[in-house]
Amino acid sequence: MPSLSRGHLIRTGAAAIALTPIAVRAQTDPLHLRVGTGSVEANAQIFYAADMGFFKKNGLDVDVQKLRSGTTTMAAIVGGDLQCGVANVLSLGAAHQRNVPLVMFAPGAYYDSAVPTTMMVVAPDSTVKSAKDLNGQAVGVISVGGLDQLALDAWVDRTGGDLSSVKCIEVPPSAMAETLAQGRIACAVMNDPEMSAAIEAKQVKVLASGYDSIAKLFMQTAWFSTQDWLQKNKDVAKRFSDAIVAGGVWGEKNQEQAAVILAKWTGAKEAHPKIRFATKLDPALIQPVFDSAAKYKLLAGPVNAAEFSWNGK
Repeated sequence: MPSLSRGHLIRTGAAAIALTPIAVRAQTDPLHLRVGTGSVEANAQIFYAADMGFFKKNGLDVDVQKLRSGTTTMAAIVGGDLQCGVANVLSLGAAHQRNVPLVMFAPGAYYDSAVPTTMMVVAPDSTVKSAKDLNGQAVGVISVGGLDQLALDAWVDRTGGDLSSVKCIEVPPSAMAETLAQGRIACAVMNDPEMSAAIEAKQVKVLASGYDSIAKLFMQTAWFSTQDWLQKNKDVAKRFSDAIVAGGVWGEKNQEQAAVILAKWTGAKEAHPKIRFATKLDPALIQPVFDSAAKYKLLAGPVNAAEFSWNGK
């Protein structure tokens, strides 16, 4: 996993800008926030909240900045260009371990074994049926050292494979099925919407649910900011969190309309988005990721999710 030292994040962020002063604004003037997000379904809460007016209802004017990765978002927040953003919890745990002063304050997407949106898949004619069949093979993941690799490591180890012999290769989500068909990888960890589309088109078949080897239920992403910003803007953070939660709840209840919004913001073509969103930031739902990542050396050591999770007070 790339180093996420505080100095590195500050250097890689864009030039710092002053945070918007909040206390001097008129009560009727919406508070302006610049927020970073990726263009994936797991970040869709912010798209739903923006389009359905939940931010405006909470007195916020949110400028949504679509960025390449959670690490890029962290850099921009530490550098002062953004007030808050979203990232996967594994990256946030690594940053905390390196003393980057970030704090999680709003819940994101979670993995639910009952409605899996990430699976390990193989080519339709593949003979791979078990972890042992992946010994000495290459597996495609979106990000080496990320949640996908963690799922792979945990599954291979727990089901009898030789983890040391399995090689992870970064493959863009849109190229996973083609890379499998070419025989360049023996397996891929695929996420929706690409996964469901590839299964429906019979381009791949399911091998296993690797995320289940982390936990049957855990939070994948969280919304975060710097400790300094949160201490000075707790009311704003609460309003933002409430709007984000409302966006996720709305998206789950209105899947057809959500699909239209998701396509507008991300280009994803999915009739019924399936990903689940948490309604509260629960460190207990994040801890399984940190514990598993420490076990498989994707974190340098133990991380306590409660240490940098805001309880709303």
